[in-house]
Amino acid sequence: MHLEVDPTVLSDTAADLRRCVGVAQEFSEQRGHLKGMVDNCGAQHLWEAADHFIGRWGYGMGLLAGDAEHLAGQLERSAAEYRRLEAEISRSAG
Repeated sequence: MHLEVDPTVLSDTAADLRRCVGVAQEFSEQRGHLKGMVDNCGAQHLWEAADHFIGRWGYGMGLLAGDAEHLAGQLERSAAEYRRLEAEISRSAG
């Protein structure tokens, strides 16, 4: 079995995940502002539905952000280890 890994792709993927984490955190930080925007939306049931959605969405985003941050760290550590191994193999082959 042949496995080919590109450490640059791992690092780039980690960076992309971190950008997604930033968006999720921004949403989470703006929950209060978003809830304020629906305070005067009219019917009580609409406000309750929007409030519930924003709360649950923010909570879910927090969970996803935590998992994505963990995965990004794992990808970065993997990329670093592959680079270290490649350098070691190059030195021993030379």
